[in-house]
Amino acid sequence: MTNATEELLSKINSYNLFNYLLPGVIFSYLVKHYSTTPLKEDTNLVIASFLLYFTGMILNRIGSIVIEPSLKKIKFIKFSPYEMYVKAEKHDKKISLLSEVNNTYRSILSTFLAFVILKLYEIFLFEETIANNFEVLLICLVVFTIFLASYIKQTNYIAKRVQIVLKEEEREENFQPS
Repeated sequence: MTNATEELLSKINSYNLFNYLLPGVIFSYLVKHYSTTPLKEDTNLVIASFLLYFTGMILNRIGSIVIEPSLKKIKFIKFSPYEMYVKAEKHDKKISLLSEVNNTYRSILSTFLAFVILKLYEIFLFEETIANNFEVLLICLVVFTIFLASYIKQTNYIAKRVQIVLKEEEREENFQPS
């Protein structure tokens, strides 16, 4: 590895790694091995890394702009108000880690959703049968369901934790020693 590549990799934090790069790698792998959509790979490691990262960013944004609001609208998830979250996060540093993990679940959700949509598009476009793609679609739907359940559970857990932290803080403020 070149010094520039090593320096670049050292600057990638866990959020970027798990919410951008990982979904990009997973999606690209799925497309390469289980799709008829041609995927050109770049032999330049730096360019390939940026393309995977960018793909992951797009998938992350799909999760943030499409999946999260949809789940809120159908009341599968409910967030604490942002100001309460920020206040609780100051007193419980684990909340930000839990939120980062939650965003990873959402990114993986959008990765598998995007791939299933791509496969259904290919089936429709190329008049393939679902039977020929059943195994990969089933696996993707199972993984999607697992991460959907995980995202819902984690979101609700974070909201409850925020409430608990704020109640404890309120109790401490109201407690006056004699």
